[in-house]
Amino acid sequence: MDESLELLEYIYACADMGMKSTEKLLKILKEKDNKIKKVLESEMNHPAAEQTGYHKVCYL
Repeated sequence: MDESLELLEYIYACADMGMKSTEKLLKILKEKDNKIKKVLESEMNHPAAEQTGYHKVCYL
């Protein structure tokens, strides 16, 4: 397999895992008020995250 393709697949798998983990964490924290939730929400609303569109998938 081409090394570039392997790298892209690895990056995609890591990003996908991160999105799923973030989504699970936000579901767990949904009804709670704590520092982690506030940080996650601010990161999800960061202009760079909004440009990618990924925040729409994860944000509850």
